[in-house]
Amino acid sequence: MLYCPFFERKNSQSAALQEESHTLTYKSCHQIIEKMVYCLQQCNIKEGSIVASRLTPSPYAILLFFALFRCRAIAYPMNRYMSPQQVQEHLAWLQPDLFLEDVHPFFQKIRQYPPSPQQNGQLESIQHATLLATSGTTGKPKLAMHSLGNLFCHARLSQKKFPIQNGDRYGLLLPLYHISGIAPLFRTFLHGATLVLLQKNPLSESLQKWNITHTSLIPTQLQKLPSFSNFKNLRGILLGGQPISPALYSLKIKQGFPLYLTYGMTEMTSQITIHPPSHCFSLGHPLENLMLFSGGEIGVKGKTLFQGYLQQNRSLIKPINNKGFFMTKDMGSYDPKTGLLFKGRKDRMFISGGENIHPEEIENILLSYSHVKKAMVTPVKNKEFGNRPVAKITVDSSCISQKKLMSFLESRLDKFKIPTKIFIKKTDSQ
Repeated sequence: MLYCPFFERKNSQSAALQEESHTLTYKSCHQIIEKMVYCLQQCNIKEGSIVASRLTPSPYAILLFFALFRCRAIAYPMNRYMSPQQVQEHLAWLQPDLFLEDVHPFFQKIRQYPPSPQQNGQLESIQHATLLATSGTTGKPKLAMHSLGNLFCHARLSQKKFPIQNGDRYGLLLPLYHISGIAPLFRTFLHGATLVLLQKNPLSESLQKWNITHTSLIPTQLQKLPSFSNFKNLRGILLGGQPISPALYSLKIKQGFPLYLTYGMTEMTSQITIHPPSHCFSLGHPLENLMLFSGGEIGVKGKTLFQGYLQQNRSLIKPINNKGFFMTKDMGSYDPKTGLLFKGRKDRMFISGGENIHPEEIENILLSYSHVKKAMVTPVKNKEFGNRPVAKITVDSSCISQKKLMSFLESRLDKFKIPTKIFIKKTDSQ
């Protein structure tokens, strides 16, 4: 049996959530969650209901997850940077039982109700908990389902390698629509620590101002940080989301940064391997089962392996091989002494600023534009984001407008998927 971490600390005056000058204790959070549960029940949210949300990061956005878990409902946090057309396409495909945005009257009603007494804080490990969008080669939603067991188990496994305790302060910077933003909620609250919502700019000032002890970053964010001497309280940085160069890693380790390199993915509820601070460059050793298959493809399985991809009829499909392993399409090498090294992808996917990009998705949208006959999208190296997409297209008309084409892409693609440059080649019409 599992329990909501706020229910277990419902009388605690310890700080649970902090945003700017506003602090919520575990007791206050528990009371807000109870109000949310009541309001969700008034909206007919029950076991198995799917609640989609597109919210600005805030204490309410975080506590909503735990209110939904208490209702046995499923949280689907949507990417805040989707175009309006993408949002409508996702909602039409998923047909959620409730869709919440920042201005929804739901959040006004919460303030009007007193806490509901004697709510049950018990949870079930098998209950479906979160739906998270992961990468795909088409524009259709590819939603990975996690159970509460997946999320709690990951937090406990991570604790063995990346310990967090009461009094620690975890700085949250990564988005709540990614597993990299949701996993820290469990790492923090299960151990009575404080979660601090950080501002992206300037990150260095936020880390100092709020005495952050732990955080999760991607290499793009790490390389902007100055000397470690400015961050005396910082004891651990989980670093993942995109490949990191050995040179950057070596530089930051020499500067004193406590870097824990990780390799992970949505389907394994965040981390698969972790490597504590060391002068030896490695992605570390697995938290659960990892095996290299033909050609060096990485296969994974264990208690943190997701429940499957949601289908439109709300069934789940979990693609595993006859040995029970999920094949990642990542290529690597593993040494029992030094750990895992990432070698590349089996397919064309690449990572930009921590986001997965499938060139085929962008190419298909380019090909749907009038007069575009061929399209090829490739990554180009970028100092800040690792890689950025660039497109080459062949058209049968010289009248094509780059400005109109970009506007077309902006209405159909996430911002990070839009090519930084489009090279146009004209060919004679056939």
